Amino acid sequence: MRSKKAITPVIAVILLIVMTVGIAAFTFIWMQNFVQNLQTQTQQQVHQLQRPRFTISYAAYDGSNLKFVLANAGTVPINTEELKVTVEQY
Repeated sequence: MRSKKAITPVIAVILLIVMTVGIAAFTFIWMQNFVQNLQTQTQQQVHQLQRPRFTISYAAYDGSNLKFVLANAGTVPINTEELKVTVEQY
């Protein structure tokens, strides 16, 4: 009889340890997903902030030539080697 009563506290301790490990694992996985989502959202916001934004401060058309001044109002430098201007006639 004596050994039977001693088993109950051991089982209780084992259950507490298993529950603690389970809660810790759940919390770890949840935090990992939370941080990953936060990083993704932050990267998307930074990407939106780093877009070049152009303004045309001067434009003139003399019948055959179009001249304009294009200014970068964004936060990313303009690579003029990759700049492409397309003109459509209406």
